[in-house]
Amino acid sequence: HGWSLLYVKNQTEEICLTAVKQHGWSLEYVQNQTEEICLEAVKQNGHSLEYVMVQTNRICIESVRENVRALRYIKNVPLRVCLTIILCIPLILSSSLFTKLSRYVNGRMRALKLCKLFSFSLKRR
Repeated sequence: HGWSLLYVKNQTEEICLTAVKQHGWSLEYVQNQTEEICLEAVKQNGHSLEYVMVQTNRICIESVRENVRALRYIKNVPLRVCLTIILCIPLILSSSLFTKLSRYVNGRMRALKLCKLFSFSLKRR
């Protein structure tokens, strides 16, 4: 069972993969997380993203694909990930999370426009 990983002293990647495939939450007890182990964990249970040490775009997207509510565990969501999530996951369009996500994306877009305007005005001087 995945939870038994807690008691394994010599964890191999194979043991960890088997554990997280059975129970994604067991990622919490993986001593050496790899992207592959983390991907398998979030595919089994999107909420296991909470225990991912290094969140890559791919891991975040897979996590939210498995469970849209895993969005709450994403740290420092890049704009690209937000847009991918909106495009790839139709469920989100009908949830209140869409409103929160679209506010975030709109805020990021405004910030990007301001940066471009600012850099443009600096070049003109």
